[in-house]
Amino acid sequence: ITALKFCHFSVSNDMTRGALTCIHVNKDEVESCDNSRLTRYKIDKQVASVPLLIESTAAAALCKYTPIKVGVDTAWIHFKMESGVVFSCRMQEGEYPNTNFIVDLPDGMPIVFPTITESVLDRASTLAEIDLTGDRVVSVEINESEMKITGKGPVGEIEEVVRIRSSGHYKFESNPECLQEILTHLRTAEVAKDGSKLKFIGDNFIHVLALQGVE
Repeated sequence: ITALKFCHFSVSNDMTRGALTCIHVNKDEVESCDNSRLTRYKIDKQVASVPLLIESTAAAALCKYTPIKVGVDTAWIHFKMESGVVFSCRMQEGEYPNTNFIVDLPDGMPIVFPTITESVLDRASTLAEIDLTGDRVVSVEINESEMKITGKGPVGEIEEVVRIRSSGHYKFESNPECLQEILTHLRTAEVAKDGSKLKFIGDNFIHVLALQGVE
Protein backbone atom coordinates (compact mmCIF):
# COMPACT_ATOMS: atom_id res chain seq x y z
CA ILE A 1 0.00 0.00 0.00
CA THR A 2 2.89 2.35 0.77
CA ALA A 3 4.30 1.62 -2.68
CA LEU A 4 0.92 2.25 -4.37
CA LYS A 5 0.56 5.59 -2.59
CA PHE A 6 4.12 6.54 -3.50
CA CYS A 7 3.62 5.66 -7.18
CA HIS A 8 0.06 6.87 -7.67
CA PHE A 9 0.81 10.48 -8.59
CA SER A 10 3.13 9.44 -11.48
CA VAL A 11 0.39 7.53 -13.32
CA SER A 12 -0.62 8.99 -16.69
CA ASN A 13 -4.16 10.38 -17.04
CA ASP A 14 -3.95 10.20 -20.85
CA MET A 15 -6.24 7.29 -21.79
CA THR A 16 -4.47 6.90 -25.15
CA ARG A 17 -1.35 5.74 -23.28
CA GLY A 18 -2.88 2.41 -22.28
CA ALA A 19 -0.67 0.66 -19.74
CA LEU A 20 0.77 3.96 -18.47
CA THR A 21 -2.64 4.76 -16.93
CA CYS A 22 -1.97 1.85 -14.56
CA ILE A 23 0.42 1.06 -11.74
CA HIS A 24 2.73 -1.78 -12.73
CA VAL A 25 3.49 -4.45 -10.12
CA ASN A 26 6.26 -6.79 -11.26
CA LYS A 27 7.69 -9.30 -8.78
CA ASP A 28 9.02 -7.12 -5.93
CA GLU A 29 8.81 -3.76 -7.73
CA VAL A 30 5.96 -1.27 -8.14
CA GLU A 31 6.29 1.47 -10.77
CA SER A 32 4.40 4.20 -12.58
CA CYS A 33 5.26 6.61 -15.39
CA ASP A 34 3.38 9.41 -17.17
CA ASN A 35 6.12 10.20 -19.71
CA SER A 36 7.47 13.09 -17.62
CA ARG A 37 7.81 11.40 -14.23
CA LEU A 38 8.74 7.87 -13.21
CA THR A 39 8.52 6.30 -9.76
CA ARG A 40 9.77 2.87 -8.74
CA TYR A 41 9.32 1.39 -5.28
CA LYS A 42 10.98 -1.80 -4.02
CA ILE A 43 8.87 -3.94 -1.70
CA ASP A 44 9.84 -6.72 0.69
CA LYS A 45 8.51 -9.69 -1.22
CA GLN A 46 7.06 -10.76 -4.55
CA VAL A 47 3.34 -9.98 -4.75
CA ALA A 48 2.37 -12.27 -7.62
CA SER A 49 3.98 -14.69 -10.06
CA VAL A 50 2.83 -12.61 -13.06
CA PRO A 51 3.10 -8.85 -13.73
CA LEU A 52 0.00 -6.89 -12.67
CA LEU A 53 -1.50 -3.72 -14.12
CA ILE A 54 -3.74 -1.96 -11.59
CA GLU A 55 -5.81 0.91 -12.97
CA SER A 56 -5.12 4.17 -11.14
CA THR A 57 -8.63 4.74 -9.70
CA ALA A 58 -8.70 1.16 -8.39
CA ALA A 59 -5.25 1.68 -6.84
CA ALA A 60 -6.45 4.89 -5.15
CA ALA A 61 -9.44 3.07 -3.67
CA LEU A 62 -7.28 0.14 -2.55
CA CYS A 63 -4.99 2.53 -0.64
CA LYS A 64 -7.80 2.99 1.91
CA TYR A 65 -7.37 -0.64 3.01
CA THR A 66 -4.65 -2.90 4.43
CA PRO A 67 -4.67 -6.20 2.53
CA ILE A 68 -2.92 -9.25 3.95
CA LYS A 69 -3.37 -11.62 0.98
CA VAL A 70 -3.41 -11.28 -2.80
CA GLY A 71 -5.00 -13.64 -5.30
CA VAL A 72 -4.83 -13.43 -9.09
CA ASP A 73 -6.94 -15.19 -11.69
CA THR A 74 -7.20 -14.70 -15.45
CA ALA A 75 -9.01 -11.35 -15.30
CA TRP A 76 -9.21 -10.18 -11.69
CA ILE A 77 -6.93 -9.28 -8.78
CA HIS A 78 -8.31 -9.95 -5.30
CA PHE A 79 -7.03 -8.37 -2.07
CA LYS A 80 -8.20 -9.86 1.22
CA MET A 81 -8.23 -7.86 4.46
CA GLU A 82 -7.75 -9.21 7.97
CA SER A 83 -11.46 -8.57 8.61
CA GLY A 84 -12.37 -10.91 5.75
CA VAL A 85 -13.39 -8.14 3.36
CA VAL A 86 -12.22 -8.79 -0.22
CA PHE A 87 -11.41 -5.94 -2.61
CA SER A 88 -11.43 -7.06 -6.26
CA CYS A 89 -10.47 -5.12 -9.38
CA ARG A 90 -10.12 -5.97 -13.04
CA MET A 91 -6.60 -6.72 -14.20
CA GLN A 92 -5.90 -4.37 -17.10
CA GLU A 93 -4.72 -5.82 -20.38
CA GLY A 94 -1.51 -4.88 -22.14
CA GLU A 95 2.21 -4.94 -21.49
CA TYR A 96 4.00 -2.25 -19.52
CA PRO A 97 6.85 -0.64 -21.50
CA ASN A 98 10.46 -1.13 -20.46
CA THR A 99 11.40 2.00 -18.52
CA ASN A 100 15.00 1.12 -17.67
CA PHE A 101 16.36 3.74 -20.09
CA ILE A 102 14.61 6.47 -18.06
CA VAL A 103 16.27 5.33 -14.84
CA ASP A 104 19.73 5.26 -16.43
CA LEU A 105 21.62 8.45 -15.53
CA PRO A 106 25.35 8.32 -16.33
CA ASP A 107 27.60 11.14 -15.07
CA GLY A 108 24.91 12.71 -12.89
CA MET A 109 25.71 15.94 -11.03
CA PRO A 110 24.46 16.39 -7.43
CA ILE A 111 21.81 18.86 -6.30
CA VAL A 112 21.37 19.33 -2.53
CA PHE A 113 17.94 20.59 -1.45
CA PRO A 114 17.89 22.87 1.63
CA THR A 115 16.12 21.82 4.83
CA ILE A 116 13.44 24.51 4.43
CA THR A 117 12.24 23.10 1.09
CA GLU A 118 9.38 21.15 2.70
CA SER A 119 7.94 24.23 4.43
CA VAL A 120 8.21 26.27 1.22
CA LEU A 121 6.41 23.49 -0.69
CA ASP A 122 3.73 23.43 2.01
CA ARG A 123 3.05 27.16 1.59
CA ALA A 124 3.12 26.95 -2.22
CA SER A 125 0.62 24.08 -2.22
CA THR A 126 -2.05 26.23 -0.54
CA LEU A 127 -2.62 28.09 -3.83
CA ALA A 128 -1.43 25.41 -6.27
CA GLU A 129 -3.82 24.40 -9.01
CA ILE A 130 -5.26 20.87 -8.97
CA ASP A 131 -4.64 18.86 -12.16
CA LEU A 132 -6.90 16.28 -13.82
CA THR A 133 -5.73 13.51 -11.45
CA GLY A 134 -6.79 15.51 -8.40
CA ASP A 135 -3.20 16.26 -7.38
CA ARG A 136 -1.85 19.73 -6.68
CA VAL A 137 1.07 20.86 -8.86
CA VAL A 138 3.80 23.40 -8.08
CA SER A 139 6.53 24.62 -10.41
CA VAL A 140 10.18 24.55 -9.39
CA GLU A 141 12.92 26.53 -11.15
CA ILE A 142 16.59 26.05 -10.24
CA ASN A 143 19.00 28.66 -11.55
CA GLU A 144 22.59 28.27 -10.37
CA SER A 145 22.44 28.74 -6.57
CA GLU A 146 18.76 29.75 -6.31
CA MET A 147 15.53 27.75 -6.35
CA LYS A 148 12.15 29.38 -6.98
CA ILE A 149 9.02 27.47 -5.98
CA THR A 150 5.68 28.73 -7.28
CA GLY A 151 2.14 27.71 -6.45
CA LYS A 152 -0.43 29.19 -8.82
CA GLY A 153 -4.16 28.70 -9.05
CA PRO A 154 -7.51 30.41 -9.71
CA VAL A 155 -7.41 32.46 -6.49
CA GLY A 156 -3.82 33.69 -6.61
CA GLU A 157 -0.13 32.90 -6.73
CA ILE A 158 2.64 32.41 -4.17
CA GLU A 159 6.35 32.43 -4.99
CA GLU A 160 9.41 31.91 -2.77
CA VAL A 161 13.12 31.87 -3.57
CA VAL A 162 15.66 29.92 -1.48
CA ARG A 163 19.37 29.18 -1.79
CA ILE A 164 20.41 25.77 -3.13
CA ARG A 165 23.64 23.91 -3.88
CA SER A 166 23.51 23.32 -7.63
CA SER A 167 24.67 24.53 -11.02
CA GLY A 168 22.76 25.00 -14.27
CA HIS A 169 19.26 26.26 -15.03
CA TYR A 170 16.31 23.84 -14.90
CA LYS A 171 12.52 23.82 -14.54
CA PHE A 172 10.06 21.11 -13.59
CA GLU A 173 6.61 20.58 -12.11
CA SER A 174 5.86 18.27 -9.19
CA ASN A 175 3.21 17.17 -6.76
CA PRO A 176 4.31 19.04 -3.59
CA GLU A 177 3.23 16.25 -1.23
CA CYS A 178 5.26 13.65 -3.11
CA LEU A 179 8.31 15.89 -3.24
CA GLN A 180 7.95 16.56 0.50
CA GLU A 181 7.74 12.82 1.17
CA ILE A 182 10.90 12.18 -0.88
CA LEU A 183 12.77 14.94 0.95
CA THR A 184 11.99 13.34 4.32
CA HIS A 185 14.14 10.40 3.17
CA LEU A 186 16.97 12.18 1.34
CA ARG A 187 18.05 15.66 0.26
CA THR A 188 20.44 14.92 -2.59
CA ALA A 189 19.37 14.24 -6.16
CA GLU A 190 21.32 13.84 -9.37
CA VAL A 191 20.76 15.88 -12.51
CA ALA A 192 21.71 14.51 -15.94
CA LYS A 193 24.74 16.13 -17.53
CA ASP A 194 22.58 17.30 -20.46
CA GLY A 195 19.97 18.72 -18.06
CA SER A 196 17.26 16.34 -19.28
CA LYS A 197 16.24 14.72 -15.99
CA LEU A 198 16.51 14.80 -12.21
CA LYS A 199 16.82 11.56 -10.24
CA PHE A 200 16.23 10.81 -6.57
CA ILE A 201 17.62 7.50 -5.26
CA GLY A 202 16.38 6.30 -1.85
CA ASP A 203 16.81 3.06 0.04
CA ASN A 204 13.74 1.49 -1.57
CA PHE A 205 12.62 3.94 -4.26
CA ILE A 206 13.72 5.80 -7.39
CA HIS A 207 11.97 8.90 -8.67
CA VAL A 208 12.90 10.54 -11.99
CA LEU A 209 11.62 13.89 -13.26
CA ALA A 210 11.96 15.13 -16.83
CA LEU A 211 13.42 18.66 -16.79
CA GLN A 212 13.14 21.60 -19.11
CA GLY A 213 16.71 22.57 -19.73
CA VAL A 214 16.68 26.36 -20.00
CA GLU A 215 20.35 26.87 -20.74
